[in-house]
Amino acid sequence: MVKSIVMFIAPQDFRDEEYFVPKKIFQENKFQVITVSDSVKVAMGKLGGRITIDMDVSRIKAKDYDAIVFVGGPGAKNYVGDMNINSLIKEFVEEKKLVCAICIAPLILAKAGVLENKKASVWDSDGQQSKIFKNLGIKYLKKGVTHDKQFITAKGPEVAEEFARKIVEVMENSIA
Repeated sequence: MVKSIVMFIAPQDFRDEEYFVPKKIFQENKFQVITVSDSVKVAMGKLGGRITIDMDVSRIKAKDYDAIVFVGGPGAKNYVGDMNINSLIKEFVEEKKLVCAICIAPLILAKAGVLENKKASVWDSDGQQSKIFKNLGIKYLKKGVTHDKQFITAKGPEVAEEFARKIVEVMENSIA
């Protein structure tokens, strides 16, 4: 059975490398990739990448997929605290599916309340995200990629390949 990954990107200013590099690796490993966003047909990356969206995020049901990946970039900040995204994240958690985020996107997971007492990485150039993590009871690690139970988080575009390979490894070793 083909495993499927939902990749959520902001409609504007997602981080190109954090989308394109993992997607290529997922596809090379024969995973089905569904790209979702919020209310657009084409999303624009911070570095100029254009992506045709497969489906509106509102149509995603966790039971139909094996994992969700939140791509970072400036546009991802708009989804921190978003009630609909928080509900979707909690649905994936309840279904015991893999929940992943890179760059600033782990902050989306943090604010959804699913990372408490977990180890996680996040883009932290100004020291603010690590403070937020600590205040929310999350064990912030300066590592490039962190795996804790059903969560994989990463700090930014420079570890996009490592992040994707960790997701592949975990998915290939999970019992379907």
